Amino acid sequence: MDAKVIGASFKNAHQVQATALSGAYGAAVGYDILESCANHILTRKKYRTI
Repeated sequence: MDAKVIGASFKNAHQVQATALSGAYGAAVGYDILESCANHILTRKKYRTI
């Protein structure tokens, strides 16, 4: 049986990152958490290197 793990009920960007690094297929996040992920310091640093 194939199964895919989707993370949900996140409280902060760190939890989203940890879930992604652990191999989750997707994440269900609210707008405020999505916005904090986009404004994260590592995201901004990566954009500067591109």
